[in-house]
Amino acid sequence: MGNLMGKFLNYDTTNQCNNMNNYKRIQVHLNILTPFMRQQKLEKAGGEPPEASFSYEQLPLICYICETIGHGKSNSIKLIEFSK
Repeated sequence: MGNLMGKFLNYDTTNQCNNMNNYKRIQVHLNILTPFMRQQKLEKAGGEPPEASFSYEQLPLICYICETIGHGKSNSIKLIEFSK
């Protein structure tokens, strides 16, 4: 699963769960300039395949307008120059 998102690095061996469902924490090296996966259907023999939903931790603030790390699109130099 991790290699679908980026380059798989590591995973947490403890079983994690909250009130809604079980989850597994994996560490992946991501290209932050490409869209992140939100869901993926898993393969299952017979029946409806379940979907895995992804959430991300420890991401920097990214401006996808000027492709810069450290500010969001509301502070983008390109957007400010365009609005003048």
